[in-house]
Amino acid sequence: MQSTGTWVLLFSAAVILNQRNVSFGGTFNGALSTEVRAFQDFCELPITGNGDFSTWASLLVSYGDQDHRGTACDGVTKITQARADALKAAGYKCIGRYLTNPDPIGLPEKAIRPGELATIAANGLRCFPIYQTYGRAASGFTRTRGRDAALAAANAAKNHGFKEGARIFFAVDFDAYDFEITDNVIPYFQGVKEGLAMFGNPYAVGVYGPRNVCIRVGQAGLSTASFVSDMSSGFSGNYRYPLPPDWAYDQVVTINVGSGAGAINIDNNIASERDIGQGSFNAPATEKGDVNFAMQYWQGLHDDISSYMVSIGYPNSSATRIFTHTQCLETIIANDALVTSLARQHHMRKALIQTSAYWEMRHYDAVDLAVDAGVTLYHTGTGRPAEGGARGRVPGGLRPAAPAVPHRRGR
Repeated sequence: MQSTGTWVLLFSAAVILNQRNVSFGGTFNGALSTEVRAFQDFCELPITGNGDFSTWASLLVSYGDQDHRGTACDGVTKITQARADALKAAGYKCIGRYLTNPDPIGLPEKAIRPGELATIAANGLRCFPIYQTYGRAASGFTRTRGRDAALAAANAAKNHGFKEGARIFFAVDFDAYDFEITDNVIPYFQGVKEGLAMFGNPYAVGVYGPRNVCIRVGQAGLSTASFVSDMSSGFSGNYRYPLPPDWAYDQVVTINVGSGAGAINIDNNIASERDIGQGSFNAPATEKGDVNFAMQYWQGLHDDISSYMVSIGYPNSSATRIFTHTQCLETIIANDALVTSLARQHHMRKALIQTSAYWEMRHYDAVDLAVDAGVTLYHTGTGRPAEGGARGRVPGGLRPAAPAVPHRRGR
């Protein structure tokens, strides 16, 4: 690069826009070269101190030099032995894989598959976990959904075999404007923090998204490292913003690696080693089905669910609902053996039955009581609607010995 002139002016301006402490000028002096070296080191570029192509590219566009091969990648394809061989031959050391898959039809291998982590470890590779559902709009990010995401991600990570201390990267895969980060994304990550705390904080929090998302979530103290979606150069959140100071993975381009059985499509990521994933894993959870509830965990279960319901506006009382939290949970556990047996018989998780039953019962109110009584009267000719929404009554004036899960109108 020439040492004086218009190109140096442009280059120094680009360095300044990337928040580097240099003077705007038309001479490529020692101070500018020193700052360029620091920038190159930060971005994991060859440290030359010169205005070479890779440096120009990293200064001007979020994805930088797309020919720059990283040592990390992520993808939606299962890592088989042949694919592991291809990735190793291409210089990759760490692979990002998804904990869950909301689209098993369209992307059948998006989530980690049985035996996959064992293959990764056996080949001396490492893996970092990513959690993503359908969050491609601000409306998908709320504090409550953050708590739910944390619990789902932690359970999935544990079931796959990730050891405690792994960093889960929670995805914000849309062009979030700054006000949406304030109104939606930050509350979501506050919920993630709360959810993981409820789980005992087994995993660290990372954020995947545009530069501005990563910067602001990190500044709020809600993440410990960033996985930057820099190949989305059209995102406004990648304009004018520097690479986040805590970046761990910089996603720059989609490429194909390998051939034949080893062919795999991946996103090429530059790695900073702020996160290195995990290279060994616990045994994955078995698929033998659920077991009966162990009553020594009753109080913990009671308190955890109560805390969550209170946080979303359902205190443990009958002030606005027919049944209290305790009554609902006692009913669920009283039928635990039956539900466990049915769930195993139909090869499903019993939580799908118990959670929906608890939720419906906990929402039961005076209006539901009157409607159910009216349905009973219409179909049987007996019973009478509840008088004034009397609490604790059921259609026909009967009171069961233990709360029963009622019929609810659609909502």
